[in-house]
Amino acid sequence: MNNQMTSFIFKLRQNIALEGDLALAKMELDAFLPGAVQGVADIAAVGQRIPQLAEAELRQFGALDSYVRQNGTQAYVAYGPLTLLPDLIRRVSFVQRIYCVTRDTEEARRLLIEIENALGPVIVYQVDGDFIVVQAVPHYALFEFSDVVARHSDSAAKTKPNLDAMLNGLLGKIDNRHAGKLAKAALSARSTTSHLSHDIHYYKAKFFPRLARSMLNVCAQRLGDRPHRVIDNFVGSGTTLLEAASLGIPSVGIDIDPLSVLIARAKLEAVRLDSDLLTREVGRTL
Repeated sequence: MNNQMTSFIFKLRQNIALEGDLALAKMELDAFLPGAVQGVADIAAVGQRIPQLAEAELRQFGALDSYVRQNGTQAYVAYGPLTLLPDLIRRVSFVQRIYCVTRDTEEARRLLIEIENALGPVIVYQVDGDFIVVQAVPHYALFEFSDVVARHSDSAAKTKPNLDAMLNGLLGKIDNRHAGKLAKAALSARSTTSHLSHDIHYYKAKFFPRLARSMLNVCAQRLGDRPHRVIDNFVGSGTTLLEAASLGIPSVGIDIDPLSVLIARAKLEAVRLDSDLLTREVGRTL
Protein backbone atom coordinates (compact mmCIF):
# COMPACT_ATOMS: atom_id res chain seq x y z
CA MET A 1 0.00 0.00 0.00
CA ASN A 2 1.19 3.49 -0.86
CA ASN A 3 0.79 5.52 2.36
CA GLN A 4 3.06 8.35 1.31
CA MET A 5 1.74 11.64 2.62
CA THR A 6 0.17 14.00 0.11
CA SER A 7 -1.11 17.58 0.01
CA PHE A 8 -4.80 17.62 -0.98
CA ILE A 9 -6.67 20.70 -2.19
CA PHE A 10 -10.44 20.34 -2.59
CA LYS A 11 -11.92 23.12 -4.73
CA LEU A 12 -15.60 23.53 -3.90
CA ARG A 13 -18.45 23.83 -6.40
CA GLN A 14 -19.06 27.52 -7.02
CA ASN A 15 -22.84 27.05 -6.74
CA ILE A 16 -22.66 26.25 -3.01
CA ALA A 17 -24.63 29.14 -1.54
CA LEU A 18 -25.59 28.12 2.01
CA GLU A 19 -23.35 28.07 5.07
CA GLY A 20 -25.01 24.81 6.06
CA ASP A 21 -23.76 23.23 2.84
CA LEU A 22 -20.23 24.36 3.68
CA ALA A 23 -20.55 22.73 7.08
CA LEU A 24 -21.67 19.51 5.41
CA ALA A 25 -18.78 19.65 2.94
CA LYS A 26 -16.28 19.99 5.77
CA MET A 27 -17.97 17.29 7.85
CA GLU A 28 -17.72 14.91 4.91
CA LEU A 29 -14.03 15.61 4.28
CA ASP A 30 -13.32 15.38 8.02
CA ALA A 31 -14.74 11.85 7.92
CA PHE A 32 -12.06 10.87 5.40
CA LEU A 33 -9.24 13.02 6.83
CA PRO A 34 -9.99 13.46 10.55
CA GLY A 35 -8.33 16.48 12.12
CA ALA A 36 -6.53 17.49 8.94
CA VAL A 37 -9.04 19.63 6.99
CA GLN A 38 -8.77 23.42 6.93
CA GLY A 39 -10.83 25.94 4.97
CA VAL A 40 -9.26 28.63 2.81
CA ALA A 41 -10.97 31.76 1.50
CA ASP A 42 -8.37 32.43 -1.22
CA ILE A 43 -7.47 29.32 -3.16
CA ALA A 44 -4.87 31.21 -5.22
CA ALA A 45 -2.86 31.71 -2.03
CA VAL A 46 -2.60 27.93 -1.68
CA GLY A 47 -0.61 27.85 -4.93
CA GLN A 48 1.80 30.35 -3.43
CA ARG A 49 2.36 28.08 -0.42
CA ILE A 50 2.83 24.96 -2.57
CA PRO A 51 5.34 25.84 -5.31
CA GLN A 52 4.78 22.66 -7.32
CA LEU A 53 1.09 23.52 -7.65
CA ALA A 54 1.79 27.11 -8.62
CA GLU A 55 4.20 25.97 -11.33
CA ALA A 56 1.92 23.26 -12.74
CA GLU A 57 0.42 23.77 -16.17
CA LEU A 58 -3.15 24.30 -15.00
CA ARG A 59 -5.12 25.26 -18.08
CA GLN A 60 -8.25 27.42 -18.23
CA PHE A 61 -10.72 25.13 -16.47
CA GLY A 62 -8.15 23.56 -14.18
CA ALA A 63 -6.62 26.80 -12.92
CA LEU A 64 -6.85 27.09 -9.15
CA ASP A 65 -8.85 30.32 -9.20
CA SER A 66 -11.18 29.48 -12.10
CA TYR A 67 -14.90 29.05 -11.36
CA VAL A 68 -14.59 29.37 -7.58
CA ARG A 69 -17.01 30.67 -4.96
CA GLN A 70 -16.81 34.43 -4.75
CA ASN A 71 -17.48 34.83 -1.03
CA GLY A 72 -16.29 32.79 1.91
CA THR A 73 -14.55 29.44 1.80
CA GLN A 74 -13.38 28.47 -1.69
CA ALA A 75 -11.57 25.26 -0.85
CA TYR A 76 -10.40 22.91 1.86
CA VAL A 77 -6.83 21.73 2.24
CA ALA A 78 -5.54 18.66 4.04
CA TYR A 79 -2.52 16.42 4.37
CA GLY A 80 -3.03 12.66 4.22
CA PRO A 81 -2.07 9.37 2.54
CA LEU A 82 -2.25 9.17 -1.26
CA THR A 83 -4.19 5.91 -0.93
CA LEU A 84 -7.28 7.99 -0.03
CA LEU A 85 -7.47 9.46 -3.52
CA PRO A 86 -9.57 6.69 -5.16
CA ASP A 87 -12.24 6.85 -2.43
CA LEU A 88 -12.28 10.64 -2.53
CA ILE A 89 -12.84 10.62 -6.31
CA ARG A 90 -15.64 8.05 -5.99
CA ARG A 91 -17.45 9.54 -3.02
CA VAL A 92 -17.09 13.26 -2.21
CA SER A 93 -20.20 15.38 -2.78
CA PHE A 94 -19.43 19.10 -2.82
CA VAL A 95 -16.03 19.14 -4.53
CA GLN A 96 -15.50 20.39 -8.09
CA ARG A 97 -11.83 19.45 -8.44
CA ILE A 98 -9.24 17.61 -6.36
CA TYR A 99 -5.60 18.67 -6.62
CA CYS A 100 -2.79 16.58 -5.11
CA VAL A 101 0.92 17.18 -4.73
CA THR A 102 2.91 14.09 -3.76
CA ARG A 103 6.40 12.64 -4.09
CA ASP A 104 7.24 11.12 -7.47
CA THR A 105 7.72 7.48 -6.59
CA GLU A 106 7.17 4.24 -8.46
CA GLU A 107 4.36 3.34 -6.05
CA ALA A 108 2.62 6.69 -6.61
CA ARG A 109 2.74 6.27 -10.39
CA ARG A 110 1.42 2.73 -10.11
CA LEU A 111 -1.49 3.91 -7.97
CA LEU A 112 -2.40 6.66 -10.44
CA ILE A 113 -2.46 4.14 -13.29
CA GLU A 114 -4.68 1.86 -11.19
CA ILE A 115 -7.03 4.77 -10.46
CA GLU A 116 -7.44 5.58 -14.15
CA ASN A 117 -8.04 1.92 -14.99
CA ALA A 118 -10.61 1.52 -12.23
CA LEU A 119 -12.36 4.91 -12.19
CA GLY A 120 -12.11 6.08 -15.77
CA PRO A 121 -10.25 9.00 -17.38
CA VAL A 122 -10.96 11.45 -14.55
CA ILE A 123 -7.36 12.31 -13.63
CA VAL A 124 -4.34 13.93 -15.22
CA TYR A 125 -0.92 14.36 -13.68
CA GLN A 126 2.47 15.81 -14.48
CA VAL A 127 5.93 15.53 -12.96
CA ASP A 128 7.63 18.57 -11.44
CA GLY A 129 11.10 17.65 -10.22
CA ASP A 130 10.68 15.22 -7.34
CA PHE A 131 6.92 15.72 -7.17
CA ILE A 132 3.79 14.70 -9.06
CA VAL A 133 0.92 17.18 -9.42
CA VAL A 134 -2.45 15.47 -9.87
CA GLN A 135 -5.81 16.88 -10.93
CA ALA A 136 -9.00 14.84 -10.58
CA VAL A 137 -12.67 15.47 -11.30
CA PRO A 138 -14.79 13.61 -8.70
CA HIS A 139 -17.46 11.25 -9.99
CA TYR A 140 -20.24 13.16 -8.26
CA ALA A 141 -19.30 16.38 -10.02
CA LEU A 142 -19.70 14.48 -13.29
CA PHE A 143 -23.11 13.19 -12.16
CA GLU A 144 -24.19 16.77 -11.59
CA PHE A 145 -22.65 18.04 -14.82
CA SER A 146 -24.54 15.33 -16.74
CA ASP A 147 -27.82 17.25 -16.56
CA VAL A 148 -26.18 20.39 -17.96
CA VAL A 149 -24.54 18.46 -20.80
CA ALA A 150 -27.77 16.64 -21.62
CA ARG A 151 -29.51 19.98 -22.10
CA HIS A 152 -26.80 20.90 -24.61
CA SER A 153 -27.30 17.64 -26.54
CA ASP A 154 -29.95 17.36 -29.24
CA SER A 155 -30.29 13.57 -28.87
CA ALA A 156 -29.67 10.83 -26.30
CA ALA A 157 -26.97 9.34 -28.53
CA LYS A 158 -24.96 12.57 -28.40
CA THR A 159 -25.06 12.91 -24.60
CA LYS A 160 -22.20 10.49 -23.91
CA PRO A 161 -19.85 11.95 -26.58
CA ASN A 162 -20.63 15.38 -25.18
CA LEU A 163 -19.88 14.20 -21.64
CA ASP A 164 -16.56 12.80 -22.87
CA ALA A 165 -15.79 16.10 -24.61
CA MET A 166 -16.67 18.09 -21.49
CA LEU A 167 -14.44 15.91 -19.29
CA ASN A 168 -11.56 16.22 -21.74
CA GLY A 169 -12.07 19.97 -21.73
CA LEU A 170 -12.12 20.12 -17.92
CA LEU A 171 -8.86 18.18 -17.70
CA GLY A 172 -7.15 20.02 -20.55
CA LYS A 173 -6.83 16.87 -22.67
CA ILE A 174 -8.32 18.63 -25.69
CA ASP A 175 -8.63 22.30 -26.48
CA ASN A 176 -11.43 23.03 -28.89
CA ARG A 177 -14.43 25.32 -28.89
CA HIS A 178 -17.04 22.59 -28.41
CA ALA A 179 -15.35 20.99 -25.38
CA GLY A 180 -14.67 24.42 -23.91
CA LYS A 181 -18.30 25.49 -24.32
CA LEU A 182 -19.57 22.36 -22.56
CA ALA A 183 -17.05 22.66 -19.72
CA LYS A 184 -17.94 26.32 -19.20
CA ALA A 185 -21.68 25.57 -19.17
CA ALA A 186 -21.21 22.78 -16.61
CA LEU A 187 -19.03 24.84 -14.29
CA SER A 188 -21.25 27.92 -14.55
CA ALA A 189 -24.55 26.19 -13.74
CA ARG A 190 -26.22 27.79 -10.74
CA SER A 191 -28.36 24.76 -9.94
CA THR A 192 -27.42 21.11 -10.45
CA THR A 193 -29.69 19.41 -7.93
CA SER A 194 -31.88 17.65 -10.54
CA HIS A 195 -29.16 15.92 -12.52
CA LEU A 196 -30.04 12.92 -14.68
CA SER A 197 -29.82 10.28 -11.98
CA HIS A 198 -32.54 11.92 -9.84
CA ASP A 199 -34.88 13.53 -12.34
CA ILE A 200 -36.84 10.57 -13.72
CA HIS A 201 -40.03 12.03 -12.23
CA TYR A 202 -40.87 15.32 -10.50
CA TYR A 203 -41.21 14.90 -6.74
CA LYS A 204 -41.84 18.00 -4.66
CA ALA A 205 -40.40 16.90 -1.32
CA LYS A 206 -37.30 15.00 -2.42
CA PHE A 207 -33.99 15.29 -0.59
CA PHE A 208 -31.17 17.50 -1.81
CA PRO A 209 -28.95 14.69 -3.24
CA ARG A 210 -25.69 16.16 -1.96
CA LEU A 211 -27.15 16.17 1.57
CA ALA A 212 -28.08 12.51 1.39
CA ARG A 213 -24.75 11.49 -0.11
CA SER A 214 -22.61 13.47 2.31
CA MET A 215 -24.43 12.06 5.35
CA LEU A 216 -24.07 8.52 3.98
CA ASN A 217 -20.34 9.13 3.53
CA VAL A 218 -19.94 10.46 7.06
CA CYS A 219 -21.78 7.50 8.59
CA ALA A 220 -19.99 4.92 6.44
CA GLN A 221 -16.55 6.33 7.27
CA ARG A 222 -17.34 6.38 10.98
CA LEU A 223 -18.46 2.75 10.86
CA GLY A 224 -15.32 1.75 8.97
CA ASP A 225 -15.12 -1.95 8.14
CA ARG A 226 -18.10 -2.89 10.31
CA PRO A 227 -21.10 -4.18 8.29
CA HIS A 228 -23.71 -1.50 7.66
CA ARG A 229 -26.94 -0.99 5.71
CA VAL A 230 -29.19 1.98 4.97
CA ILE A 231 -32.87 1.76 5.97
CA ASP A 232 -35.07 4.58 4.64
CA ASN A 233 -38.46 4.43 6.35
CA PHE A 234 -40.00 7.15 4.14
CA VAL A 235 -38.43 6.46 0.78
CA GLY A 236 -40.12 9.28 -1.21
CA SER A 237 -38.54 9.44 -4.65
CA GLY A 238 -35.64 7.18 -3.66
CA THR A 239 -32.89 9.82 -3.40
CA THR A 240 -31.18 8.21 -0.41
CA LEU A 241 -31.45 4.70 -1.86
CA LEU A 242 -29.97 5.79 -5.17
CA GLU A 243 -27.07 7.56 -3.46
CA ALA A 244 -26.47 4.49 -1.30
CA ALA A 245 -26.42 2.32 -4.43
CA SER A 246 -23.90 4.59 -6.13
CA LEU A 247 -21.67 4.34 -3.04
CA GLY A 248 -21.98 0.55 -2.88
CA ILE A 249 -23.92 0.56 0.40
CA PRO A 250 -26.73 -2.03 0.75
CA SER A 251 -30.09 -0.37 1.36
CA VAL A 252 -33.82 -0.96 1.78
CA GLY A 253 -36.67 1.52 1.55
CA ILE A 254 -40.28 1.61 2.77
CA ASP A 255 -43.14 3.90 1.76
CA ILE A 256 -46.94 3.80 2.01
CA ASP A 257 -47.31 5.66 -1.31
CA PRO A 258 -47.30 3.31 -4.34
CA LEU A 259 -46.12 6.14 -6.62
CA SER A 260 -43.08 6.71 -4.41
CA VAL A 261 -42.24 3.01 -4.51
CA LEU A 262 -42.62 2.98 -8.30
CA ILE A 263 -40.33 6.01 -8.80
CA ALA A 264 -37.67 4.69 -6.40
CA ARG A 265 -37.73 1.22 -7.97
CA ALA A 266 -37.44 2.67 -11.49
CA LYS A 267 -34.35 4.68 -10.48
CA LEU A 268 -32.64 1.73 -8.85
CA GLU A 269 -33.39 -0.64 -11.71
CA ALA A 270 -32.11 1.90 -14.25
CA VAL A 271 -28.74 2.03 -12.46
CA ARG A 272 -28.24 -1.68 -13.12
CA LEU A 273 -29.13 -1.52 -16.82
CA ASP A 274 -26.52 -1.47 -19.57
CA SER A 275 -25.92 2.08 -20.81
CA ASP A 276 -26.23 1.09 -24.49
CA LEU A 277 -29.62 -0.49 -23.76
CA LEU A 278 -30.77 2.68 -22.01
CA THR A 279 -29.64 4.81 -24.95
CA ARG A 280 -31.58 2.64 -27.40
CA GLU A 281 -34.72 2.68 -25.25
CA VAL A 282 -34.59 6.44 -24.80
CA GLY A 283 -34.21 6.83 -28.56
CA ARG A 284 -37.30 4.68 -29.14
CA THR A 285 -39.48 6.76 -26.79
CA LEU A 286 -38.47 10.23 -28.04
